[in-house]
Amino acid sequence: MADVGRPKRIVLYGTRLQTHAMRTIRRVLLLLSTPLLGTHRSWIWVWWGNAGDSIITWTDADLGAEIALSFQDAGGCGYVWEQIAKYQAHAQGFQPPHGVDEYEQLRRRSEGSQEFLQRRPAQQPTRLPEPSTSNLCRIEEVIRENSLFTREGLVVQLLHEGYLRKVLDVFRDLEDLEDGDRLKTMHAVIQNIFLLNDAGLIEAMLCEENIMDVMGALEYDPTISKKPEHRNFLKEKVMFKEVVPIHDVAIKAKIHQAYHIGYVKDVVLPRVLDDATFGTLSSMVLFNNMDVVVALHNDQDFVQTLFQKVQSYQCFGAEWLDLVGFLRELCSLARHLQPSYQTSIFNKLIQFGLFDCLGQLLDNPADQAKRHGLDILQSLMQHDPLLLKRVLLEEKGNKLFGLLIGGLTSMPKDSGIAWQVVEIVKLLLDPESSDSKDDQNKFLEFFYGMYLGRLVDMLAYESTSTEILLLIMELLSFCVQYHSIRAQYFVLQNDVFDKVLHLLLKRDKVLPVAAVRFLRACIGLKEKFYISHIISRRLFDLVMEVFQKNGHRYNLLNSVVLELLEFIKHENIAPLVAHVVECYDSMLSSIDYVETYRQLKARARENRGTFNEERQEQLKASGTGHEGREEIRRCNIEGIELQCDGQCNSGEGYDGEGKSVEIDGGDAIQTRREENNLAIPKHDRPGLQLGLVSYEDDDSDDENGAMSGLCTITGDKRLIGDAEIVEPESEKKSRKENGCV
Repeated sequence: MADVGRPKRIVLYGTRLQTHAMRTIRRVLLLLSTPLLGTHRSWIWVWWGNAGDSIITWTDADLGAEIALSFQDAGGCGYVWEQIAKYQAHAQGFQPPHGVDEYEQLRRRSEGSQEFLQRRPAQQPTRLPEPSTSNLCRIEEVIRENSLFTREGLVVQLLHEGYLRKVLDVFRDLEDLEDGDRLKTMHAVIQNIFLLNDAGLIEAMLCEENIMDVMGALEYDPTISKKPEHRNFLKEKVMFKEVVPIHDVAIKAKIHQAYHIGYVKDVVLPRVLDDATFGTLSSMVLFNNMDVVVALHNDQDFVQTLFQKVQSYQCFGAEWLDLVGFLRELCSLARHLQPSYQTSIFNKLIQFGLFDCLGQLLDNPADQAKRHGLDILQSLMQHDPLLLKRVLLEEKGNKLFGLLIGGLTSMPKDSGIAWQVVEIVKLLLDPESSDSKDDQNKFLEFFYGMYLGRLVDMLAYESTSTEILLLIMELLSFCVQYHSIRAQYFVLQNDVFDKVLHLLLKRDKVLPVAAVRFLRACIGLKEKFYISHIISRRLFDLVMEVFQKNGHRYNLLNSVVLELLEFIKHENIAPLVAHVVECYDSMLSSIDYVETYRQLKARARENRGTFNEERQEQLKASGTGHEGREEIRRCNIEGIELQCDGQCNSGEGYDGEGKSVEIDGGDAIQTRREENNLAIPKHDRPGLQLGLVSYEDDDSDDENGAMSGLCTITGDKRLIGDAEIVEPESEKKSRKENGCV
């Protein structure tokens, strides 16, 4: 805690109360990390002095520093000074004037709480024998049988007076003698030294002086039949390329050390490393890389030289690929820095032409160049998505984004590049990736207007590959889930459902599965727009036809359709439950290997029963005369079927025969109902009032037959059940022109 050459000032609050003064002393002494408590008593003989009314100073011989305590008020300072003086007098053999003081009692209570630790004898680390071929087994045993209490002592011994270097010299002698058994023991020694999990010791083992001997000892693994050639690989296979000269020798050493640590972690000892040691090695690599990135950023000429070389080399050459590969790695490592360093580094890269370089990478036919460009884009996205979106909206960025989306249609399907493009686009389209709604809306408008329509049109092209079709379906599903109103408008305007369901006719079975998954994503939102659209357009017709042709084959298509029905049943989406049961019962009744459809039909009956009960309660409350009793009787006989619960729009309805009715321009909902065995005259069928259309008697001689049977018109309003819908002015004008009241 103390700094050499100047006092350490600590302000203490609340020391005016003497009852807390001794507790304050204990806390301060622990904070200062001076050996005042415990067995070490050298602090007693240092000089203490009261430098003022509120400052206490002393000199610590071990630290070689002057330490000062600054108090808020003089009273607390005086009390603490008095207690220190008492404790010093007692320690030097003088009894305190008033017996055992408060601090002595506090110290004894603290020591008493550690009674078990005091009774247990201190566990001292075993002394390591002198490195030699004869002591090698003993060295291995001592290191292997270490405990948490002795580990630190072993690390000190290994680092003291070149002990580790002596052990590695023994390895050289054994290799010269070709002593196989002892070389295996040496492998165990080096392996166990790594498992001591000390960063300083690992750095010493992997330094330039010791790295080859350590790798050589680890080659003699008794569990591997064929001896690995780690030294040969590091000497001949690994080549350090300086695409831009690095003049700092320390930075070069950190780069080499980071590679060596990663090699040990991932290649040499991955099977034997415990979680703690693996985490230590990973942290060392990360910290080394961070130091390298910061040092290169601070070099004023390094980044400028890098981009000058990128612009001067030919875009298809090996040297140019090495340069952009280095740039990709630099951007990737910068993500782990503090936000301020990240912003500074990326701003400098953008200033020197990062986006121009990205355009060259994405326009390059080489897959490796495209991967470098996509990796840089992902690093930028993780740093600041808003910055990237603003750049893409500019004229230069439009070309870059066009290359990104346009390349999606020509990517090789087995390279994985296309899926990486989709993930980047999804990150850009994610509403959570930006705090600015205005910028997000601008970017979505740009994407929907310029690119998404083109991608959807490709669904109908026979030449479009299966891989590209799956990518487009992935993007569409994402847009539907995260861009509610905008996606609904796009789906309606571009006939997306028709183009998607066209995939059900493809021979490649993964495409029908993708089409059903898109329907499932729309239904999973449980929004009225998608539910009414699916019912009115009978979008399940082709799905059920393909499902029926698939038969009882237990494949992915069978599972995805059954999961769709299971979701409709589990969430009890009443309009879809009724629609499926009434329209596709003949196709689905043969499903006997699962209970999904049986339970779906049971759910439909429950919904009808619930509707009948609510209908009867409404009728009882609304009318007790002859008409009311007739309505109740008809409900009991006919068993009115629930077609729409409270989720349907007020502009949708059904007539008494299951025909579609369109109100106020809303989507027509079509259905087929099963006729009851009882032949009820048409004029006796009651109208449905719960969100549906109230019908007049068909025998009525209403002169205004144009609106008869649809709804009751009263003034400027339509009455649908108990609800009133204000009629639009345009429709009112049209009705008057046709002579309707």
